[in-house]
Amino acid sequence: MRKTRLLFVVLLPVVVGCGGGTGRPPTPTAFPAPTAARTPPAPPQGDPAAVCAAFATAIHTVDTAVDAGPGAAYYRARPYVTARLSQPINGVDVDARWAQWAAHRAATTVTTTVLTVEAPPDSLVDAHRAVRVTVTPHGADGWTGIPETRIVFCRLAADSGGWRVDSYTTSG
Repeated sequence: MRKTRLLFVVLLPVVVGCGGGTGRPPTPTAFPAPTAARTPPAPPQGDPAAVCAAFATAIHTVDTAVDAGPGAAYYRARPYVTARLSQPINGVDVDARWAQWAAHRAATTVTTTVLTVEAPPDSLVDAHRAVRVTVTPHGADGWTGIPETRIVFCRLAADSGGWRVDSYTTSG
C-alpha cells in the first residue's frame, strides 16, 4: 500500500503536468448538453477491471468539435471515481496536442486492454488494476494522428455504489 501511495505522489505531477492542469475546476456551463455519444454509460460496479477500463476510456475520449477543452473528458469520467479523486482531476488546460486536434476537428477512438500485473491482492475495500490504452485522433477533415499508447494504473475503492477509481497514474 505504501508503494502505491508513493508511486501516486511521485507520478501525479507528471500526469497532471502533461495536461498543464491548473487545479481549478472546469465550469460545467462550458460543456455542451449531454448527448448519447458523450454521456458515459452507467458505471460497471462489480468488476474492478471493468471500472478501471471504463475510467481509462472516459479520460481519453475527446471530441474537439463539442468539448470546451481536454478537461471535459475528466468531467465525464466522474461517475467512475470516488469523491476524493473527483476534485483533483478537474483542471486540465489546453496544450499543443489539443490545439492540433482542434485544428482538425478531431475526435478520439480509444481501445483498452486489461493487463495482468503484479499488484497487492484484492481486499473487500480495495483493488488494483492496469489497463493499456491506445488513443487515436481522427479529424473531420480526414486527418489521422499518431496513435498514443499508455498504461493506466488504477487503485480502486469499494463503496456503496460498487468499485470506483480512488487514485491512478499513467505511464507511456
